[in-house]
Amino acid sequence: MARVTPIPNGFTSVTPQLICAGAADAIEFYKKAFGAVEESRLPGRDGKVTHAVIRINGAPIMLGEEGRDYGVLGPKTLKGSPVIVHLYVDAPTSSGAIATARSRIRSATTGPWARTRET
Repeated sequence: MARVTPIPNGFTSVTPQLICAGAADAIEFYKKAFGAVEESRLPGRDGKVTHAVIRINGAPIMLGEEGRDYGVLGPKTLKGSPVIVHLYVDAPTSSGAIATARSRIRSATTGPWARTRET
């Protein structure tokens, strides 16, 4: 019998999955803002994204449309989210996120999250 690999090829033991209203729009936003690459997309009967996998800098992120009938709710419905995803980039001020962002972006150079590069 063939051995089943517990972690799919190209994934790590922890992979985030984002649920949102408007998953197709979210995918396009991530492509434009962060250079995400869409790896797969599974549309539902209604044409909305049931499941998709994108990669940002090689890191996999799964995402899909919220499904209220199944209790799978996104941050708009919940009026917030207890989850924060940190994305590290070489040059945050030149990132497409600054021009594309629909919400507030925290400065990468001030605050407790600031990082400096040693040369």
